[in-house]
Amino acid sequence: MNKANDTGPQTPPGSQSLEAAEFVLRDADGRVGARLDIGPTGPRLLLFDASGTTRAGLAVTGDGPGLTVYDSSGKPRAGLAVIGDLPVLNLLAPSGETRASLGLAEDGPGLTLRDASGNARATLGVTDDGPALALRNPAGKTCAFLSVTHDAPTLRLSDASGKSRVGLTVTDDVSTLTVDDVTGKTRASLGVTEGGTALHLYGASGEPRAWLLVTDEGQGP
Repeated sequence: MNKANDTGPQTPPGSQSLEAAEFVLRDADGRVGARLDIGPTGPRLLLFDASGTTRAGLAVTGDGPGLTVYDSSGKPRAGLAVIGDLPVLNLLAPSGETRASLGLAEDGPGLTLRDASGNARATLGVTDDGPALALRNPAGKTCAFLSVTHDAPTLRLSDASGKSRVGLTVTDDVSTLTVDDVTGKTRASLGVTEGGTALHLYGASGEPRAWLLVTDEGQGP
């Protein structure tokens, strides 16, 4: 055996392996353009612009994979991630608050729009029952809700406390407008069918107090 030619364990022909704690790519002027390393939460790939500002990052954390895109100041402005089994796209303001989120859950896709304080102000979703749009006040109370279920559109308007006060429903047979008091009891309803138009007025306990019916044959009472 010729020990002079003994260089230790040999790598099998055709097999290559390169290991390092960090890989850095630089341009011809020595500026860092990309870095691949193990960050505080897991493996990540960072891409930099000509000024050295981070502009994109791809990472895998304990929550799942994620892609973050940064503005020219290095602030995160958009993020695409898969958290568990839920894909989510977030759009952020320069101050860092998430202002818009688009996600896909088991029951369907959903879009959430938030104000500068991070409060959800508008949500749009689609489930097997149909699409729905909710508009909320700064306190988080739903003040307007529009949905379409089983081919029947419904609109509900609520007061500042979130109590429903006005409702509008349209079906193949009738269009109905209802007005509720602060306790939730319907105090007036207006309905239109092929047979005519009916107005009903109710007392504080919900008992009928007056009604007016108009048909092609006349009106009553």
